[in-house]
Amino acid sequence: MNKIEWIEVEPQQEDWQRQIDIMYLEMCNVGSVVYFGEEMGWGYVIDGMVDVLLAETEEDAKKEMVEIIINHCDDEINYYKDIKESIDEF
Repeated sequence: MNKIEWIEVEPQQEDWQRQIDIMYLEMCNVGSVVYFGEEMGWGYVIDGMVDVLLAETEEDAKKEMVEIIINHCDDEINYYKDIKESIDEF
């Protein structure tokens, strides 16, 4: 069973032409790939922060988003690990 899936949804912003959410266990939105339109191309949303992607196609945007999510998760894990270690030393 695949725990991660892409689901196209109604765009949350008026200036987005498309929004494709990456869902974990169909309950948790990990982030979204968004298409701003031909002029701006593809972007992404994670934790409410929006940024652009270098991708030119939907497939490339999804691949790029996976790498961004992996890095984001690693950063979050390290952040909380540092906090825990600081508390343990307290």
